[in-house]
Amino acid sequence: MISELKFAVRQLLKSPGFTAIALLTLTLGIGVNTAMFTVVNTLLFQPAPYPDSAQVVRVYGTNAQGDAWPHSLPDLRDLGTQGQTFASVTPYQWWIFSLAEPGQPAEALNGVVAAANLFDTLGLQPVLGRAFTAEEQQAGRDTVAVLSDACWRRKFGADPGIIGRSLRIGGESVTIIGVMPAQAEYPTFWGPIDVWRPLPLAEGWREDRSVSWLQAVARLKPGVSRTEAQAESTVIAGRLALQYPGSNAGKGVRLVPLVGSEVAVVHRRLIWLTLGLAGFVLLIACANLGNLQLARSAGRARDFAIRAALGASRPALMRRLLVENLLLGLAGGGLGLLAAQFLTSFLAPHLFAGKTANAVFQTDGRVFAFALGVAVLAGLLSGGIPAWLASRTDVNLALKQQSRGATGDRGRQRGRQALIVSQIAFSVVLLAGSAFFLRGLQRYLTQDPGWRVEGLVRGTMTLTELKYPTEASRRLFHQRLMERVARLPGVEGAALTVSLPLRDYTTPMGFVPEGREEPRPGHEPFAFHNIVSADYFSLLGIRLVEGRAFAPAEPPAGSPHQIIISESIARQFWPGESAIGRRIREVDPQGRPHWEVIGVVRDVGLAGNVDTPATHYQIYHNMAQNPWGYFTLVARSRNPATLADPLRRAVAELDPDLPVVELRTVQETVAGALHDLQVTNKLLAAFAGLGLCLAALGIYGVISGLVAMRIQEFGIRLALGAQPEHVLRIVLGNGVRLAGLGTALGLGLAALLLPSLSAAFPGLPGLDVPAFLAVVALLLAVTLVACWLPARRATKVDPMVALRAE
Repeated sequence: MISELKFAVRQLLKSPGFTAIALLTLTLGIGVNTAMFTVVNTLLFQPAPYPDSAQVVRVYGTNAQGDAWPHSLPDLRDLGTQGQTFASVTPYQWWIFSLAEPGQPAEALNGVVAAANLFDTLGLQPVLGRAFTAEEQQAGRDTVAVLSDACWRRKFGADPGIIGRSLRIGGESVTIIGVMPAQAEYPTFWGPIDVWRPLPLAEGWREDRSVSWLQAVARLKPGVSRTEAQAESTVIAGRLALQYPGSNAGKGVRLVPLVGSEVAVVHRRLIWLTLGLAGFVLLIACANLGNLQLARSAGRARDFAIRAALGASRPALMRRLLVENLLLGLAGGGLGLLAAQFLTSFLAPHLFAGKTANAVFQTDGRVFAFALGVAVLAGLLSGGIPAWLASRTDVNLALKQQSRGATGDRGRQRGRQALIVSQIAFSVVLLAGSAFFLRGLQRYLTQDPGWRVEGLVRGTMTLTELKYPTEASRRLFHQRLMERVARLPGVEGAALTVSLPLRDYTTPMGFVPEGREEPRPGHEPFAFHNIVSADYFSLLGIRLVEGRAFAPAEPPAGSPHQIIISESIARQFWPGESAIGRRIREVDPQGRPHWEVIGVVRDVGLAGNVDTPATHYQIYHNMAQNPWGYFTLVARSRNPATLADPLRRAVAELDPDLPVVELRTVQETVAGALHDLQVTNKLLAAFAGLGLCLAALGIYGVISGLVAMRIQEFGIRLALGAQPEHVLRIVLGNGVRLAGLGTALGLGLAALLLPSLSAAFPGLPGLDVPAFLAVVALLLAVTLVACWLPARRATKVDPMVALRAE
């Protein structure tokens, strides 16, 4: 092998042009694949930065509508106390806190509220101070906080004297009792995080199993597998369903590894799809390099023939070429690793923004192993066919001919043609996938979601229980805020809502229409529930189909709970009838009052979500009857971007402790929600362009080789009176035939791929036939250009020169 390696190095150094092109081709193919795998590895496979992190699992709730639902506090408590496989079960939820420093406007802190055993579950302890205790979860004793390392350094200059200092967080004086190590932050799971605080144990939901809003993580006992814990959790969930059928019927528990659990389903599909299509770039690169090797091996046919005549076996001849290709593959893999690091460093600030925006795409042993495997595979794929064909050289024929004559070997010609057909087919798949995303996203953005997205600015606020303990106090703040906003210059209208139909709504809840057959427990229909002010529908341009909107004033005491439903609910449960005056009740074992339908509005779509929503049903509640502390202010203006500062000042005048979170235009929010798809689309377009260029070069190389092999034939034809146009048709016909075969094969592969893409991203419109035809036309046009250049050269052959060479 050492001798073979030395020989391979000498051969590659003797052909610097070929070696440079081969390394560039492999670097591109291996680099993009390694970069995409680095992303997959970081988000889905890289272990969490916690001790014995394999024992830490994410706990999801399940029901008939889905498998990623939140929990109620008593359900999680029973799971931890009744289970024998868990060392701890920790409820938590992401939270936004305000930080108000003297003389400074309030700012938002990204935080988590969690049970006191959170850090034990993660296996970490503070580097400064201590963690909060179970007693500090009690009301009145929960005014403590633990800072993240990033917040401690950014906001307080890594001052160790921060411990014991009081800060105004959430409108109250909070004592800083600890600082966590940097590894606690784990951005691919927690996202950007500044502070942890005790989970409040409000009386209203401490024992209420119908209030499901908590996430959960758990640590398994040493030696316990996730399968064992899952089996026990299923038994416990079944026991609770029998014990509490009103709230727990149909509910289950699903345990998943912590790694990758917070990566959204759409993101998972995007990264796997991107990695899969990047593989087509590598296949095109290997086919292109294989063609180069075939052309090169043709010139070395006499060398192989002489070696065979002297006794070299076919395996020995194949080994010589395979070693050369493996050496190229390994060198390309090393360069590909460098290219992957450059690409991932470029993608890091842009790819999968949001919770993973702070992630560092690290190159670890798994990435090195992937790059090595891809490099070896590329070497074998690009060198396998040339090596096999070279080992089958006809010794007598090769020794009789000049080296150029050996290029006429039909097996070698068929091999080159098969490779070029493969290149074209893979290019069709890449172009079709890119066209699906590009055109699908364009058509999605031009669809009517049922509400006016343009001209709106939004900002989210949270009124604390400490400052606004009653419905009356929250209702008064809402009124005063709306009055101030209405007086701002440029404001054409404003409204309050808990959620806008953007990426998603709040968690769907079950409902039961009165007068319809009672559904089985756990199989009730679900709807997105939203709480809105009176002007919400007119502000967003949501058309009222039947009935009336909410009145601005609070309904009289004792009035029924008013709701407005979406058109799809009315059609489903009262077809051909009026829904006005009908009643709906919540799925609630405590028998809360029914809601009365006073209006029906048009269905609206989620403007920033291409996935299938959890439900198409929507129910709107009256903000005047339900003055929530968490809400979003929405205002309309001809220049919405100019309203940010005036809105922030208006809120600060009412409450200096209240920050306005994510204050931006709605169109910016939609763009942010679709950012990942846009970035992926650009990546796929780049991959498709790269594949198309490689395929064009391959076609050009093959047709040029065919012209070179038939140069004497063309000379004779021209000498006997053939017109140059005839020769041009012959050469172009070869290219078009190869392009047609490749295109047909590629269309078949694309026909298998595109339905999977449509299923993975159901929010995108279906196949755009004109765009698909444009892909085929583009590829054929590129093929014709690549064929025309050598064809034109064939028409200019001097017959005398060709015949003299013969």
